Amino acid sequence: MPTAMPTDQTEPFPVDAAVAELEVLRGRFDWAQAWRISRAWHDTDPYDFYAAWNALHDSTQLGDWTRHEFLQTVVAEGIAHTGDASLVGELALATPRFTPPLLLAGAQRHVRRLLGDRATAAPLIARGHHYPGHRRLRIGYIGGDFYYQATSYLLAGVLEHHDHEQFELVCFDFSRDDTAEAGLTDASRDQRKAFRARLEGCFDRVVSLHALNAAECARQVREAEIDVAVYISRPVDERFAMLAHRPAPVQVAYLFYPGTTGAPFIDYLVADAIVVPTEAEANYSERILRLPNCYQPHDHRRAEPAAVTRADFNLPPDALVLANFNQCYKTTPEVFALWCELLRGQPDAVLWLRGGPPEANANLQAQAALRGVAAHRIVFGAPVSVHLHLGRLRHCVDLVLDTFPYGGHTLTSDALWAGVPVVTRMGDTFASRVAASLLNAVGLPELVTHSAADYLACARALCADASRRQRLRDHLARVRGSCPLFDTARYTRDLEAAYLRIAPGPSST
Repeated sequence: MPTAMPTDQTEPFPVDAAVAELEVLRGRFDWAQAWRISRAWHDTDPYDFYAAWNALHDSTQLGDWTRHEFLQTVVAEGIAHTGDASLVGELALATPRFTPPLLLAGAQRHVRRLLGDRATAAPLIARGHHYPGHRRLRIGYIGGDFYYQATSYLLAGVLEHHDHEQFELVCFDFSRDDTAEAGLTDASRDQRKAFRARLEGCFDRVVSLHALNAAECARQVREAEIDVAVYISRPVDERFAMLAHRPAPVQVAYLFYPGTTGAPFIDYLVADAIVVPTEAEANYSERILRLPNCYQPHDHRRAEPAAVTRADFNLPPDALVLANFNQCYKTTPEVFALWCELLRGQPDAVLWLRGGPPEANANLQAQAALRGVAAHRIVFGAPVSVHLHLGRLRHCVDLVLDTFPYGGHTLTSDALWAGVPVVTRMGDTFASRVAASLLNAVGLPELVTHSAADYLACARALCADASRRQRLRDHLARVRGSCPLFDTARYTRDLEAAYLRIAPGPSST
């Protein structure tokens, strides 16, 4: 029995012990055990904001929607009407009840809780300060994801294309060592080491922030005289608070988190006109630094798809293969119901999902059966290398169905690179608009829908029209070498121009 579980119904629930144990279990991705604890916590106090938030967090990782609507209601109403309720993170972006104003309010309160007394700390440098001795603009990339992870996977090519005559790049790194994971093959470990070496080779200097607290990290950034600090990690990380000390004259949030940080010390958020249109700016604490095309970068050295067949993945050779390889928490009951409705009308189709814990897979198959779709038509793919992942997209998948409101970002980019059409639904939040931006950047705006009904109609039409699907694949093959999405050099020049627009000048000091 988990140590955080009460042993007697009359005992108060041990919240502090539960929070500590949940942190350990989530770090091990033991979602089944985490859900047992957070469910027990929620049972003791169904209307408590934090009990509901933790229960929502763990149940969605397992596709357990038995309390989903109620949990969303408690959390959303808590943010709307309780002054101390705070949250930020990817699950918030995936929760349909969270509107842009709620996301902003939750993020702002999270920042206040994160900072505590540090909210009144004196800045280490004045905002907009100009360092007159810098020959090149000094950019500091700050994050914990400089390893074989989605953010660096997208960003690596941009780092390589930076103009070192004009820009000096400093990496402030608190990444984990992904080569030390148990069970890695020698080939995988060597691949990860090579990728890390590639990243390090892009920088003029790498500064380790390991074992440093937020204030110490801030001093490292300040001593390096960074002109523009670019934060590319989680706003929930304790080290995010380093930027509250104002260690750089200009501070930017970029790429990792597709939403507002709610932080008054973040000056700009990198976006584009689709993910954050002008009329949405009131829901962001940052000023919007727009790029002329899609804000999401692409690595020009992205792997070519492997030569694989459906037989390699135990897929029916003649089936219509619909796919989504996002993590389970992005799949909401509403989206899954649409997928099942699509499957009911397309008896030759299967839905290929990213495999998760056995409990999650079983829950999704049970939900499908409840909606009239045989469980065997929901199939699950194991984690594979990027090479194989791109191969299974190109050679095995007919159509990718996006999630909502937190759509596929790297997945959509991967699918388009592999030549597979993606149907998305665009909402009001940054996270629900990224796939729309990606599709526009490859010249396929017709695959962007604006309601559940339109999403289903678009997907149905494509399922029924193999020749149209092939025309879309042919289009993606033609534009792969020329469209804005996959032109890394062009993207880098656009990003550099944006940095120069916000860079401190002599008149700003």
